[in-house]
Amino acid sequence: MKKSILINNSFKEMEISDEVLKLRKIVAIKMTDRQRQAYELIVLQEHTITEAAKIMGISIKVAKVHYDKAIDCIRKNF
Repeated sequence: MKKSILINNSFKEMEISDEVLKLRKIVAIKMTDRQRQAYELIVLQEHTITEAAKIMGISIKVAKVHYDKAIDCIRKNF
């Protein structure tokens, strides 16, 4: 399915699966800002939890909680 999506402030036609669209919706709507930030840093930007915690200005334990809740959110809503 082709969809127009915003990339770097311009719309591009891309082939995107329904699963990817559903995941993007979950990340955008269902997660808190901190869960989203932890998920993006760890999964999309490939930082470690320790690195993500430092970037977010929180403890490693709290970063792990945010990340775990983000993953739970995906599992529950996918």
